[in-house]
Amino acid sequence: MPVGELVRLTAEAARVVLDGRILANKWKLDQELAQHILHKLPAEQQKIWQGPSPFAENQILGEALVSFALRPVALQGVICFAPRRGNEASFVFTEQWLGSPPAALDLRQARRELLRRYLRCYGPSTPQDFAAWTGTALQQAKETWDLVKGELVEVNLEGRRAWLHAEHLPDWDAPDEPQGVRFLPPHDPYMQQRDRQVLAADKKLQRTIWRTVGRPGVVLLDGEIAAVWRPEKRGRRQKLNVTPIVTLAQPARSLFEAEAQTLVAVYPNCDEVQVEFVDD
Repeated sequence: MPVGELVRLTAEAARVVLDGRILANKWKLDQELAQHILHKLPAEQQKIWQGPSPFAENQILGEALVSFALRPVALQGVICFAPRRGNEASFVFTEQWLGSPPAALDLRQARRELLRRYLRCYGPSTPQDFAAWTGTALQQAKETWDLVKGELVEVNLEGRRAWLHAEHLPDWDAPDEPQGVRFLPPHDPYMQQRDRQVLAADKKLQRTIWRTVGRPGVVLLDGEIAAVWRPEKRGRRQKLNVTPIVTLAQPARSLFEAEAQTLVAVYPNCDEVQVEFVDD
């Protein structure tokens, strides 16, 4: 089956399976999509479709294929996330969720807007970092960069050339000073900046934070990374194992403990959050 045909069938199935529904389980969504498509396939393909998946236990091949196809289907605007339900992601038919089909957008305009939003979040930046963030070739990133070149200003970022959208220059010249403690989970958007030197200059710390598998969360103290943390569930108590990477005096540790209590509402079936400092 050509990839384009798989994506088409998955998009058609999503419109039917999610019609008037919010489906709060990715595994269940894959199952229902695969079952819907199964009946549209000839007998020979049905046999392969129902065969075992090489990607996960208790999964048929068709479920794995629609799981992969959901990415381009989402990019087509057919399906999107709804608010989470408990610890489950929720999925909806985009047109019904918004009340109308997503507006068509010119490709060049879409690329411009993506870069503007990227710079709003991660600027100052470079085409190289933009390419790494989007997962595209450097040449493609440079082409997008050229589309908004007239809107950008060059700045000096710790001795390196970088660019910022002109609208954000006042914030660059007189930034707000961050204060307080913030627990950021693994893969938090703040930590997705590709210029990791800005966030953590120490190479050893970079390897600790941006692990390929099993990344920890980080704790910011007045805007700087002061610790990494990992959760450990104990009944209705959520334990946070915090490993400082800078010296933390008792006042700072008290701030960590106070901020951790705000996470009670984040964890399901949790009555208490406890911080345990793991000092190496």
